[in-house]
Amino acid sequence: MEVEPLQDGVPNRYAFESDDSEDDIGRNAYPGVPDKTRRTRQVYDVDIVWNMDESTLGGKNMYVAIGQAGLAWASGVQLGAPTAEIQLKDTKVASVHFIEQDGVLVLVLKYELPISAMNVFASKVLSTFNPSRVTIVDGYSSPAYIRSSRKTDLDHPIRYLQTACAENKITSKGVKPFRPPNLLLSTSAAFLGILEQGQRIPGLLLLLPFPQIERPPPRTIEPIRTSVGWPEKQVVELNDTFSPSLNWSADLAKDSGRLAVSNAQKRNKSDSADMSMYI
Repeated sequence: MEVEPLQDGVPNRYAFESDDSEDDIGRNAYPGVPDKTRRTRQVYDVDIVWNMDESTLGGKNMYVAIGQAGLAWASGVQLGAPTAEIQLKDTKVASVHFIEQDGVLVLVLKYELPISAMNVFASKVLSTFNPSRVTIVDGYSSPAYIRSSRKTDLDHPIRYLQTACAENKITSKGVKPFRPPNLLLSTSAAFLGILEQGQRIPGLLLLLPFPQIERPPPRTIEPIRTSVGWPEKQVVELNDTFSPSLNWSADLAKDSGRLAVSNAQKRNKSDSADMSMYI
């Protein structure tokens, strides 16, 4: 039988996508195995526990510390006792501090959040405190950052993103824009996305360079484990970019672990196995 490779015709049966009856191994070969194994989507309830009158805290500038970079910055600020604590599923994941002399709120997120909890958490914070301006401190993976040119920044600069209505003029040479096609997959992205889409609140995101490939968000709430540090000069430059009046102390920052959760939980073996597919 001669076959003409360029002839138009109906493709062979195996070229079509196989139907369920052929490929459903569990149903045909292994009786008792369910047709589909569905993961239940967790629903996260956000509660705020107040330690003072919340009516006095609305309309303030808010600084949000996220991830290891956020803890490194917040640990150098004299925060004092928390004025409120934020709970997710009965776990206190963040504390809110009011710095009276500067009239600002500082939110310190001490846990990594799963993707399904990020938007819920950010929405609750913004709707409750109704800040006049939001500045977020987080990190980005410098080894994974894609640049527009072959020239690499040996010192790995601080990078920033801001909403359209922010209009901050960043003049420091050590602070550069965070440009596409690079992406962020953290709670800071949820904050900035809500500010950009639905609220006319200026938002600025400052990112310290993280020297490692960051792992994907966890499946469940997990305490942040501090494993890296940043030069004092770089953190001071970041602090002066958005709040020069807020004193950042390197002596306080030496005890950065004081803001982290003490008994940090480790990922289970199944999560570690899932991470092996990422580079």
